[in-house]
Amino acid sequence: MLEEPGEAPDQIIWDFTTTESDSGRLIWVLKAQQARVFNTRKEVEATALRVDMYGEQRTITSTLTADSGVIDQRTGAMTVSGRVHVRSHEGYELFTSVLHWDKRREIFRTEAFVEVHHGDNLYTGYEMECDRNLDHLSIQREPRGVIVGSPVLDDEEADRD
Repeated sequence: MLEEPGEAPDQIIWDFTTTESDSGRLIWVLKAQQARVFNTRKEVEATALRVDMYGEQRTITSTLTADSGVIDQRTGAMTVSGRVHVRSHEGYELFTSVLHWDKRREIFRTEAFVEVHHGDNLYTGYEMECDRNLDHLSIQREPRGVIVGSPVLDDEEADRD
């Protein structure tokens, strides 16, 4: 939900940083080049943003970058768009044009086309959901994958190992 024509933000902040937590547990830290705060609708529009997602141990589990985003200050939900890239500490990388963070379910989701890379493996499709680590991934529409792994052994070769 980007700014309506004629609607002015209540504040414009450069080099913006904000955090989201739940019961004292850090969820994410967002840094943006610019943020426009809309008090009436309780939203923050950010540009050129980076979000560090935190896990249970207060360690960064993934980092999201995007051209722009909207944070719902009531729910902690976030929608980012443009060139969206998420990289997990486990080496997964997600690329898409629109991505939603659902704070209640603690998942990323999108209806848009996604590419997820992990090593030489590639997963693509539409209607994706995954956790903040990107390792529990579900692609509902047109899922495709290229999985590069060790060669399949026949029974005789497997018995020798």
